[in-house]
Amino acid sequence: GTSQTEEAAGVSADGLGNVYIAGGTGGSLGGASAGGFDAFLSKYDAAGSLQWSRQFGTISKESSTSVSADGLGNIYLSGFTTGSLAGANAGGEDAFLTKYDSAGVLQWTQQLGTSTSDVSYDVSTDGFGNVYITGATQGSLVGSNAGQGDVFLSKYDDAGALQWTRQFGTSGDDS
Repeated sequence: GTSQTEEAAGVSADGLGNVYIAGGTGGSLGGASAGGFDAFLSKYDAAGSLQWSRQFGTISKESSTSVSADGLGNIYLSGFTTGSLAGANAGGEDAFLTKYDSAGVLQWTQQLGTSTSDVSYDVSTDGFGNVYITGATQGSLVGSNAGQGDVFLSKYDDAGALQWTRQFGTSGDDS
């Protein structure tokens, strides 16, 4: 940690015994702070030794809420940003998905949002190179919002191209 606030929100292990944690930091944990609160990813080996940390963000607020390592050595993070990580912010909080390789080299970042709040809470990979994020939106990512907040599920391919998004909910607040 740093002298500032850090929050670890997700953990994942790969088939080689490496462990990845993701979250947010107010300090300089894996690089210089971009300002505000940044997202981070740290890799530990099977013995618990830190291999590397990566930190990314904007002058606004970012935090990673989940991490998933796939069988090919890639690591995916999802969370939210109030800035512009991968294109212009749509308004409020936008969901993001970021891919790193096993050496900690950034591969790509995607940002998904509406003019309201859109937050990804979890990320998972499948055996075919696809990655999925889920979370909550107060807007209309696809179709119309059913109430105060809806659930969403989005599928991306391994190159970061959005394949589809599904949104569903009730007249209440769903997340």
